[in-house]
Amino acid sequence: MSKVRSPKFIRGLAAAFIAAVLVAVTAPVAYGAGGDNPGPAAIGSEAGPDVAKKDRWAVINADGTINRGKGVNSVTHTAGSGSYVVHFNKNVRACMFTGAIGLSGAVGTSARGFLTTVGAAIDVNGVFVTTDDINGASAERGFHLYVGC
Repeated sequence: MSKVRSPKFIRGLAAAFIAAVLVAVTAPVAYGAGGDNPGPAAIGSEAGPDVAKKDRWAVINADGTINRGKGVNSVTHTAGSGSYVVHFNKNVRACMFTGAIGLSGAVGTSARGFLTTVGAAIDVNGVFVTTDDINGASAERGFHLYVGC
């Protein structure tokens, strides 16, 4: 035999359920709960307004020529290799490097591909960049390189 619940009991149960759902949806994820960020974020000192003055960047055409940049001196490139060393006017060994395949102008789109960056072994002022097609084979691609110091 089933028990019949009073309307007051059902309203109270519904209110408790809604409150539990709201808490579950709005509660922050606890540290150590898994995922790819199990701990608290590291917080460093605030950057001053002149931090960007230390940064360097370059827009390099697929043939290894410099289109534009800040602090870029030259590019070493062997035609057909998909390998470039971008030389800057200061030591960038302790900096971070990031880049993206892209054309230097405002018209068209680049062939798709991949780009890798690492400090140049032959020059503390250089960044070694490789460009590949979507199959992972070396390919000539223009790119944008950012060096944050």
